[in-house]
Parts: sequence; C-alpha cells; structure tokens
Amino acid sequence: MLLCKTLASDPKTPPAVLMQILDTVTTEHRPVVKQSIFNAMIKNVNSFEQLNSLLELGSSGLHSKESLTLFLEGFYKHDRFDDLGMLIQRYNLMRISPSLQHVHFIIRHVDIENVPEVIDSFNSLYNIEPTEDTLAIFTEIVYERGLEARFSKRLTKMKNKYNLKLNINILNAKLKGLCKRGKPLLAWDAFQRALEEEKLEPNVHSLNILASGFVDIGENLLAKRVFTFSDDKYKIKLNKESLSIFSKIECNLNNSDVIKTIENLANIHKIAADVSSLKTIVKFHLDNDRLNEAEKALDFFKSNYLCYPSELILEYFIEFHCAKGNFEEALKQPQYFKANHKTIATLNSYLTLIKNISKCNEKSFVLKSIKNLVNKKLIPVSHEILQKVLQGSNDLNFAETVAKELSLNFTKDIAWDHINRNPELAYQLFNHFNKFKWNLEEFNTVLKFIVQKSKVEDAAQLVKGSMVKPNEVSLFWIVFGCYKQNKHPLMFEMVQWFSSIHKIEPNEDTEKILS
Repeated sequence: MLLCKTLASDPKTPPAVLMQILDTVTTEHRPVVKQSIFNAMIKNVNSFEQLNSLLELGSSGLHSKESLTLFLEGFYKHDRFDDLGMLIQRYNLMRISPSLQHVHFIIRHVDIENVPEVIDSFNSLYNIEPTEDTLAIFTEIVYERGLEARFSKRLTKMKNKYNLKLNINILNAKLKGLCKRGKPLLAWDAFQRALEEEKLEPNVHSLNILASGFVDIGENLLAKRVFTFSDDKYKIKLNKESLSIFSKIECNLNNSDVIKTIENLANIHKIAADVSSLKTIVKFHLDNDRLNEAEKALDFFKSNYLCYPSELILEYFIEFHCAKGNFEEALKQPQYFKANHKTIATLNSYLTLIKNISKCNEKSFVLKSIKNLVNKKLIPVSHEILQKVLQGSNDLNFAETVAKELSLNFTKDIAWDHINRNPELAYQLFNHFNKFKWNLEEFNTVLKFIVQKSKVEDAAQLVKGSMVKPNEVSLFWIVFGCYKQNKHPLMFEMVQWFSSIHKIEPNEDTEKILS
C-alpha cells in the first residue's frame, strides 16, 4: 500500500508502471484489498495523465462507487470538470450508477446556473430523486453568493416539483450562506422570521451557525446573545461545537476566567468540552503572556474532561518559548507533553521545533540541537530540515553548514522557497542556485522581483547571462523596470537585444510603455 501511494504521488511515474505495480502487488490479494489499493492510488496521483490512465487501464473489478467519488474529486482538482459526463457514462457502462452523493458533489462545484439542469438530468437519466438535503445545498450556494433575488423562483420551483418540505436543515443552509457572505444580521432576521412564519423549531446547529457568523465579524456580544436567546425560549441543549464557539467569544472579550464560563456551560448542558475549546483557550492565554494559565487549562481539561492536548497545542508552546528566547525549554516540550499529556510529537511538531529554534542567534546551539534530534531518531534526516532551518534563521550560510553536517543537498524546492521569501535578494540567490534548471515562469518571477527592487541593471545582466531563454514577458519586465527608473537608453538597448538575439518583439503591454 505504501509503495503504491509513494509511486502514485510522484508525477514522473509513468501510468503504465502504476498499473504494472498494481497488478504485481495485488496478485495474491482479495478483490476488496485490490480495490482499496486502487483507491489509494487514485487519491495520490499528482497529474491528470496518471489519473486518466488509471481510469483507462483499471479493470472493471477494481472500480466501485467509492472510486467514482475519488475520480470525481480528481477531475475537479485537475480542472477537468467538463469531462465529468464522460466519466459518469464510463462508470454506467460498467453498471456502476452514480448516487445522490455524487449529484451533491457536482452541484457544489458546477456553475450555479446549471444546478437545476444537473438535478433534473440525474433524475431523468438515473432516477435519482433530489431530497431536502439537495435543496439545502443549492440554498446555501445561492445565499452565500448573494443571488437570492435571481434564484428564489428556481428554489421554489425545485421544492414544488419534487415535493420537498421546508425544514430546519434548509433554513440552516440559508443561515450558513448568509454568514459565509459576512451577513449574520440578515441571517438573524431570516432566522427569526422563519421561526414565526414557518413555525420551524431551531436546533443547536442553527445557533452555532449564527454565533460563528457574529464572531467572524467581531460582534462577540451579539454572538453571546444567540445562545441566551436559546435559553430564554427553546431550551436547546448545546454541544461541543457550541462550547468551542463560546470559548472564542469569551477569549475575544478578554475574559481571563474563560475556563470557569466553559465549565458552567458544560455542567448545565451535561457535555464535556473538547480539544477545540482547549486550543482556543491555550492560544488566548499564551498570546497574552499567561503561561501559567495556559498550563492550568491543560490540567483542567485533562482532569475534568479526559481531554488531552493536540499536536497543534504542543506547537503553540514551542512557539511561545522560542518567542521568549527560551530555546532550551522549547526543546523539552515534546518529551514533556508525551510524559504528562499523552501527546505524541510527529514529524510536523519536530519540524516546527527546528524552524523556531533556528531563530536563536547561537548557531552552534541550534546545530547541536538538530544533530541531537537526529541522533536520537526523533526526526529523520531529510531535506525538510534544511527548509525549516532556512525559514527560521533566514541565514543561507548557516543552512549550508547544517546541510554539510547532515550530508544533505539543497533541492530546487528549498531554493525557490528561499528566493520567494527574500525577493530583495532574488538576483544573488538565483545566481547562487544556478545549478538548478529553472523554468521560464520561475525566471520571469525573479526578473519581476529584481525590477520591483529598482535594480533593472541586474535584471538586464541576468537576462543576458542566463541559460533560460526569455520570452515576451521577460522583455516586459525589463522595459517596465527601465521606464520606472528612467533608464531609457538601457530600455531601447534591451529591446534591440531581444529582437536580434531571440527574435522577440514587444507584446501589447510592452508597446504601451514604449509609446
């Protein structure tokens, strides 16, 4: 399974090789195992060519409704949404029909104008009846995009045509769409109107949607009022998501006794707060330099709710100690959390640790710490270490020292990431990493960085000395830089150079500057 995932995720792996490996490793397996491996490969391919080849080469016994779902997602990911009809027809020929779940995926991503047509087509071709959930999805999209005036008749037509009943889920979809649009006040009005006119009973999801909407626009008191409204009239039992939202409200209102508030709510509604609330509270205290309170929150949630911190919370503590210059304390956090809170640090946490301790000015300490982590087998030697060292220290010389000590080489991805984070050094860095084969898009991006830093002479020199053949975009950036810096002689010299050496003439945008 791991071999299939690894090879499938490499865009250089030829599709035929994927199928050969699949046939080899599944020879002795039951059909259900073969399907599982096949689905894993669909999930992990990184190019449409590979995805399409799996569709073409896979035997009918490998395909299932689950693989159809994965292919739908893959086609959408690779911007081949127009080919979904062909995909569904192919599956239909294998006697695997689409389901309502597939219809819901399509209407979430198709042009909104085509949603009614899609629903009707699947109904007539595959006898798939839309449900209230289908109407809810359509409603959410309409209200999120502010198209209720244009689509209200179509929503009503769909409701009547398929004999769908307005329910609380459809109302919640309307509320969610309005809140996503940043209009929780409109959602609140629609909510109250629906309760009076349609006689609908709200549920906890209604409250959570509205409260989150108010929190998102900074109206924390109104968010709090949503839950009070419930207590006054409907006695709705809150859930863990509600407590998480309430944690955000109290933290945004700078309530340092937020744990007490959450404890009272949890007791009233007979629920246990979860890690989502803990994450919010810990970050709130650490952001306000209250380490003791953050640690108390960890102990409180552990003893009262058997809730242990996530890896992200561990990373909050690592970042906090490094920001305070307590790098040795930061190094102790993974083992401390493992011993006291059952939190197991994975590769991500150790990479976060390396990135943050790399900010320390004592580079010998940083190097020693990284080597200790490697020697203790807490983190494997990988190029990700170099990337995090560079991101944390922004010191290329030090990163090269680490690379030498760990017998690592810089990759093109690491070099490009460093260039993007240091556009003012683009010229020097591009030349420093000249061993990599840069493509034209990357070359033009570097030209843009150099020109934006008012160093058009460097840009011109780079164009003349680079192994990358420039194009009209390259010429545009040179001309644009010369124009901005009033370097007219250089501008016309480079226009002539592009024409004579590369047969490249100014495009429309460049002509506007030249004229």
